[in-house]
Amino acid sequence: MNNWDFRYSRLLIAAIFLLLAVSASRAAGERVYVIADSISTSMEAQRILYRQRWTAVPLRRAQFALVVVRSELEMPLMGFYSSVAELKEDAEMQLNITGSNFVVYVFTLDDDLRPTELKRIAYPADD
Repeated sequence: MNNWDFRYSRLLIAAIFLLLAVSASRAAGERVYVIADSISTSMEAQRILYRQRWTAVPLRRAQFALVVVRSELEMPLMGFYSSVAELKEDAEMQLNITGSNFVVYVFTLDDDLRPTELKRIAYPADD
């Protein structure tokens, strides 16, 4: 990776975190359920939690679901699911080890724990 690519990647990551913070405007202190099933997606989810100052909690205590997948697609998941189990199953079917992009979703959870997409961002996985 040349110097320009490195700076571009860092700028892109900073922009992503800013967009996530704005989209879930209540940012710091949010309780989120995390779906990130591979090592790389789990590590990326941990970075996002740390930067956003969010707390990973069990599903029943969560306000949002943070989903991190790797994919060649920019929109690998649907925007609405009838259950978190359905969302989790769809996320597990992605290329989570070899996909060239991280795709980060924030889903709101209604009172019946049905997830609806709030925000989606895709960016290159650097590995």
